[in-house]
Amino acid sequence: MLLNYRDFDGFYRSCERTVWAVRVAARAGMLGPRSDGEVPPPEFRHIIEKLIWQDDFQDRFAERTRCSGCMRSGSPPSAARSRPTG
Repeated sequence: MLLNYRDFDGFYRSCERTVWAVRVAARAGMLGPRSDGEVPPPEFRHIIEKLIWQDDFQDRFAERTRCSGCMRSGSPPSAARSRPTG
């Protein structure tokens, strides 16, 4: 089992600049194909939406203090959970 720790501020800023920015752009219809011309299938976006945004953040990522409490309560988002390896 691999355990991971990351300070909340660094974690939040990184998510905000990357995966959150992609979600916002996708919802606004501003997300085009990747630089290689490929577009992720809708099923991929649906899985990410369900696992990360709805399950982990309960669709409240923009509420920074809510996310901070989640990480400190012992129920962190997927990126900070322990994962079996191998």
